[in-house]
This record gives sequence, C-alpha cells and structure tokens, in this order.
Amino acid sequence: MAVARAQATAHPAATPGASVFGTHTRVSPEWAAWANGTAVRELDLHDTYLAADYSHPGDTIPPLLAVAQHTGRTGADLLSGIVAGYEVRVALVKGSCPHEHRIDHVAHLGAATACGLGALLRLPTETVYQAVQQTVHTTTATRQPRKSCGRRSPRSRTRSGPVAITTPIRTAGPSAAAP
Repeated sequence: MAVARAQATAHPAATPGASVFGTHTRVSPEWAAWANGTAVRELDLHDTYLAADYSHPGDTIPPLLAVAQHTGRTGADLLSGIVAGYEVRVALVKGSCPHEHRIDHVAHLGAATACGLGALLRLPTETVYQAVQQTVHTTTATRQPRKSCGRRSPRSRTRSGPVAITTPIRTAGPSAAAP
C-alpha cells in the first residue's frame, strides 16, 4: 500500500486531479485509482460476493471516485456509478464463471467499471458498449498468475509460488537477482 501511495504521489495532477486515501495530495486520476485500489484490495475479503464465481464489487469504487473527483461530478453522480458498477459486477458473477474457462474473475471488474463510468459520466449506451468491449479485450487475465501465490496447485500438487520466483533467478545466475 505504501509503495502504491508513493508511486501515485510522484505524479502530481493537472488540475483538478483526484485524491489519494490518507494524503492531501491530488494526483492524476489513473494514479489515484491505482493507489486507492491497492488500499481497497489490501482487505482481500472486504466485500466478497459468491455466486457462479466469486467477486469483489468494491474494487470498482476507487476508479469511479478518481474520475468523479477529476471531472467534478456530484455525489449523486458518483453513487449512480457505484450502483451501476455493483449491479453489473453481481449480474456477471451470477451469470458466468470465468474459472471454468481458466480466466480470472478480474475479467468482470473491467466491464463493471466501464459501466459504472458510463453511468457516472452519463455516457451514451453505444459509448459504454464500446468501452466494455475494449476493457474486456484488454484486461482479461488467465488464472496463471494466481498459481504463483505459494498455494498448492490442485493439478501439480506442488508449491508453485517459490518455484516460479526462484527458478528464473537460479537459471540466470546471481546477477539476475540484482535490482
């Protein structure tokens, strides 16, 4: 969290910008969304919603808040965006299970956030439709990165995290570990 906050505060905003949680600093909205999203994600089970898959609808709030602040939207506009983002995220997780296709559940996040931004900014439906297509195309992730979390993989029955991290370093030699 501290690293994300430091990264964000190194990018001062063109006026008006967006705030970073826990600071009085205004930064560009994408950096505020990054730092604040990291802070929200720190509590991994903050609002887990379980259905066909699992989801964290609250992950949509930091980018919506950043855009609302940067564009000077009202609290009502922000609330409209948050509600739309939650509704879309919950509908997606009720209706589809990306894990069945080896896709990570974050695939729902991009679409829900795009819809939330559409509601927040009162964008035409056609624009939101295109935004959803683009975000799903560019943000869909496989489950592979999660296999490097040090958990036991059900397929290999090994601890994949330490192996995934140390094997490239051992193969490349000591210089690979240097920053």
